[in-house]
This record gives sequence, C-alpha cells and structure tokens, in this order.
Amino acid sequence: MPKVLTRYILRELVLSFSLAILVLTLTFLLGRSMTIARLVLEYGLGMGFAISFVAYILPSFLIYTLPASLLVAVLTTFTRMSFDNEIIAMKSSGISLWKIARAVFLFALLVYAVTTVVHLYLYPWGNNNLRRLAYELTTKKTTKALKEKKFYNRFKDMVLYVDHIPAGKPKLMGVFLMEREPDGAHLVVVAKEGRFLHIEEEMKLLFELKDGSIHRATAEGGYNMARFSTYTIELELKEAIIKRERKGKEFYPWELFETIQKKREKGEPTVKLEIEFHRMFSLPASVFIFALIGLPLGIQRVRSARFTGFGISIGVLVVYYLLVKVFEAGALTGKIPPVVALWGANVVLGGLGMWAFVRAAKERPVGVVPAIEGAIFGLWERMSKLVRI
Repeated sequence: MPKVLTRYILRELVLSFSLAILVLTLTFLLGRSMTIARLVLEYGLGMGFAISFVAYILPSFLIYTLPASLLVAVLTTFTRMSFDNEIIAMKSSGISLWKIARAVFLFALLVYAVTTVVHLYLYPWGNNNLRRLAYELTTKKTTKALKEKKFYNRFKDMVLYVDHIPAGKPKLMGVFLMEREPDGAHLVVVAKEGRFLHIEEEMKLLFELKDGSIHRATAEGGYNMARFSTYTIELELKEAIIKRERKGKEFYPWELFETIQKKREKGEPTVKLEIEFHRMFSLPASVFIFALIGLPLGIQRVRSARFTGFGISIGVLVVYYLLVKVFEAGALTGKIPPVVALWGANVVLGGLGMWAFVRAAKERPVGVVPAIEGAIFGLWERMSKLVRI
C-alpha cells in the first residue's frame, strides 16, 4: 500500500481517536465532578487539590478509555470511508484488506504501548496517591471535629474528652480517654496534654499523651494503675475509610507478583490479586482485539457512517466487558484459573474478529453489521416519533 495512503488512514484514525478519548474521559470525569466539588467545599481545599485529584483518578479511566477509543476510532473511520465509497476505490486499485490492516495495527501498537505504561505504572501510582489523600482528608476531618469540653466518640471502642484546645497550637490540654479492650476490660487514661501524630508512610493516626496515668479495670473486677511521662496510642476510626492493607490495584506489577508468591507460601488466598495481575496485561492487549474485529465490521456497506460506527462500538464494548465479568466471576468462584479468566474475553472476541476479518478479506458480508444498523435506525425512528408526539 502506498505510503500516502498509510499516512491518510493513520491521520483519520488519530483524529477519531483523539475525539473519542476526549469525550469518553470527560464523561468519566463529569461523573466525579460532584465528588470533587463536595471535597473542596467540605474541607476548604483549593484548585491545587482538584488538579491533583483529577491527576490521580485519570489513569483509572484511561486504562478503559484508551482501548475503547481505539475501537471507536477504527469503526467510525472505516464506516465513514465505506460510506464515501473509499473502500471500494481501494479494492478497485488492488489494495487488499491485509494491506489496509497494516496501518490499523501500527496504530493499535502505539495505543497498546501507551495503555501498558498507564496500567503498569500510572494506575498504581494514582491509586496509591488516592489512598494517601483519603488518609489525609479523613484524619484532617477527624481532628478538626474535636471540640473542647465535649465527649468525642469517632474512634473505635474509645471516648475522648479534652478540657482545653489552645488556639493555633497542635497540643490538647487536660485529656481524658476511655477505651474498651477486646477482653472486656476498661482502660481510662488521664493526661496533662496530648497531640495527634500523622504517620503518612504507614497510614496511621497516633495519639501521643504526656504526664498522666493509666487505670485498667478488668471484667473480673481487678484494677491496675500506672503512671507515664509519654504514652502513645494508635487510633482507629469507626468508619472503614482507610484500609491499611494495600489492594491489588495499588501494587506495581513486580510488587504484586512478590505479594502473590508470599501469600501462596503462607497458604493464603490469592485469586483477587492474580486477577489484578493478569488484568495488567490482558486489558492493554484488548486494543489488538478491537483493531482485529473493528476493521472488518467497519468496511461493510452502511447507510450512515456516524450512527453505525458508534452503535457497533457500543455493542462490541458491551459484549467484551460482559465476557470479562462472566470470566472473572468464574475465577472468583474457583471454577476457572485466573489466567484463563482474564484472557478468556480476548480469546473469544479475538476468534470472532479473526472469523470476521477472513470473511471480509474474501469480500463476503459480515451479517452482524446490517442487523446492528437496522436496530439503530429502528430505535432512531421510534425516538423521532416520540419527539414529534
């Protein structure tokens, strides 16, 4: 295929892809706009926080919108070319589908590289920073809500009372703390002063007390008392907002692999972590599946390039992600191995794509396109009638 034609197809794909990634990503971000606004208003945060928050959540959108945008780009580009009879002109010039596919898969390779970098590096980076941000906001809200001469019960199994909070100073004066221990014993701590300590690396909130005494009454009626100059307690919020154990999506691939190995040695379940590990590679690889199935579907004769291309994209994406969820459910119930579950959707859709590609290369119709197009126009006509009514 002449280089000028390759550049032409790539240019069309880039334009369609850019528009699709912009629309899809903005759609996802709009869904979080209320959350961002609420956090800004509730905590008095500025524009810097909003920008950081968007930067942290953006990779979690991009790992899905990048492959989806490639599918939309391939289908809208080639349905438009088919509608304008450009595909017929290419075939008349002796250009086969296999030659056209080179430009498509070259573009898919570029999108795959970007998606892989986002999923392996930026995705865990963003999730870790979101976890840290959640810790900071939660502890900030908790400590700010503390009022002097009032009982405070936001901590698990603990009641806190502070006699005086000096303005502009981090310390608390006249601290009374009562805690119920797991064995039924009651612990009362009285201290001259105290202060909160934020251990960001370990996502912990500590309470350091100075110059006080500890009184412990057991369930059996026993009593103990001890004095201290410094005593530190780890505080746990009632709300399970921060989980100190990292989730699979917060690990980099090498960390996740090591964690899986360690848990296997201890005999602990690893299915969820294995699912996350294989997703890091199977999801970026879906761009090749979408390119494979999008090209033969896109070159079919259509009545409308805009509606048909977008409609087929939605149909393919729905089928793909339904397959992903079905296979994942099988892995979670132990019916199939995680590696099979995470690559299963790619294999199934890839097989269908290969069938459609070979059929289109032999200039045979792919029957699913007329059916989808008919459904789209049927729905459009019904909606038009309702609007007129």
